[in-house]
Amino acid sequence: MNSPLFQVVKIVITAVLIWLISVMSRRFTTLGAIFASLPITSLLAIIWIYLDTQNSRLILKLSSSILLLIIPSMLFFVVLIILLKFNWNFWLSIGISSLSTFFGYVLFVKVINELAIVFK
Repeated sequence: MNSPLFQVVKIVITAVLIWLISVMSRRFTTLGAIFASLPITSLLAIIWIYLDTQNSRLILKLSSSILLLIIPSMLFFVVLIILLKFNWNFWLSIGISSLSTFFGYVLFVKVINELAIVFK
């Protein structure tokens, strides 16, 4: 399943899904938010990796890691909402939210390592 054609198919399917969510969100905000909140990226990555490797243990490890790392990813939305409510510039808000999330991941992984929580 690693043929160049299959790689292109994976890219097209992924891009079309993201585009559909974007289009839907402009017209139906709540429905768009529901679809955007689904773990579509994770689901696609899990499917593509499984099709490439047929390795359920790898999927188990990836899924466990994703579950733990959902926690710091929420920081992006908390910071973005706060900044936009205070009428900050959109792009500045995105940048600060992204940086906050990056540092949240770094801190979270450090804490997990200190507590000896292993990604299995």
